[in-house]
Amino acid sequence: MILTKDTVKEKILDYLSLKINLKVLVEWCEEQFLYSELEESDFETLSEILSKIGLADVKNFGIEWHEWNEFLLKLGYKVEIQLKVV
Repeated sequence: MILTKDTVKEKILDYLSLKINLKVLVEWCEEQFLYSELEESDFETLSEILSKIGLADVKNFGIEWHEWNEFLLKLGYKVEIQLKVV
């Protein structure tokens, strides 16, 4: 399976929208890094993002909001936050 920017973006969005927890995201990134073929044209970007998220469960390597935003920008997406009254 070839891993694309869009697939990584979807997983990050799953985490940010609380559909999956950090442990699930970290495990997914570790598996993808080891077993998936990264899209050649985006190899550097994908490997950088996967490796950083793969360490996110280590206290000293946690990821802050601005870093999630940077990941998504590198993947070609702009973050816009919208609040809705429930």
